[in-house]
Amino acid sequence: MKKKFLQLTTLCLLCALSIAFISCNKNKVENNQLASITIQNAKALFISSSAQGGNKLYGIKSSALKSGDEDEIFEIKYLNSAGEEIIKSNPSKIYNSKSYVVLMFGYGETYLVNKTSGKTFALPQEYMPYMYEEKYPLFVGTSMFREDGNNNLYFNQGGSKIFKLSLNSPSSLQFEQVSAVNDNVHDFCVDGDGNIFYRGYGGIYEYLYRYRKADGSFILPDFGEWQNYQKSYQKNYILNIWVGLDEQMYVTQGKYVNDNLIVMLSTIQDGVFTPIKEVNLFINDSEIFYVQGKMICAQDGLLYNIASANDYFEIPCALMPTLMLNGELYNFDKETFKLTKIDVSTGTTSLVSNFDKTKLGNYDIDKIINVSVSGITFSATDLRNGNYVVAKISTDNSVEVQTTITGTVATIVSLN
Repeated sequence: MKKKFLQLTTLCLLCALSIAFISCNKNKVENNQLASITIQNAKALFISSSAQGGNKLYGIKSSALKSGDEDEIFEIKYLNSAGEEIIKSNPSKIYNSKSYVVLMFGYGETYLVNKTSGKTFALPQEYMPYMYEEKYPLFVGTSMFREDGNNNLYFNQGGSKIFKLSLNSPSSLQFEQVSAVNDNVHDFCVDGDGNIFYRGYGGIYEYLYRYRKADGSFILPDFGEWQNYQKSYQKNYILNIWVGLDEQMYVTQGKYVNDNLIVMLSTIQDGVFTPIKEVNLFINDSEIFYVQGKMICAQDGLLYNIASANDYFEIPCALMPTLMLNGELYNFDKETFKLTKIDVSTGTTSLVSNFDKTKLGNYDIDKIINVSVSGITFSATDLRNGNYVVAKISTDNSVEVQTTITGTVATIVSLN
């Protein structure tokens, strides 16, 4: 009897241990699911790539230990739902959007990351966004994901369809196709209410334009007296389309009169193009800067504020803006290491820093990682020892190695 009792006790103990083991393994799997990454307060992200050590993801943020405009470099951590660090391979690509960062970890594994909270949202493989970026976009000031004012994101899936992603229920992401079922969409923009204007392909040398209202109905655009071309070789055409800071759609239309290009600034509401005034604006490959309540771009020696019809202006400026720092616009010359401030209201310029490049003789500079008023952070080969380093030259022209990394810096993305 005693022997049977011991056998039964042993059996129960083994069952209990098995259940505990299975439970622990289940928790372990669940706890290895990516829930957030530590990008809060990051000004920029960069990836170091190495055949031996793989990719590593780093961030740049303002230092809590130093005064002024000093930065520090930190390695990004991946966290589970309990806030515990987990081991994960680093991304191969980074894309910046307005409120989110897109991280790609090889084919089929892509996350949206909220810049403020670091919270991640895994995108199902069937909803992978189209990654192609045009050199000379028709729709300017846009990113891979467009946002409306109702916590929705919009993206081009597969290079042909527009999907809306609702983030109102983060535990269950909702996807909805919002382009017409048979349209082959190339690019688009979305206003604050969720109205969409898009361009697709209608055949050889032909474009298809369509306006989708937020209620789901579609309208054929009314281009007005500046009737848009349907074939690419005709001479009345759309130059640029964007959404201003007032969340309204704007468009510039061009037509030739006696071989002179006339450009009209118009609004787009309910699919109707309404002319406002003639302008000189033609945005080619200019970057858009959101600064001091303005939406600034530059072309051919002029600064343009395209934030709204009421605030639109054109002013001369001697330098092209290249970056924004602490709410101000600047030009940084990579050849001379000169940093110049640009007044966005007048277009006047003033030299801020003139770094002495002769102090960098020990470094074979590879990439400029970050520019600030206090100095220039760069990656380089240290010629004294052959190490690949991230270093900074400060305004007093002192040079400090901030970290030594494996591999080289492959991708740099500003989060401003």
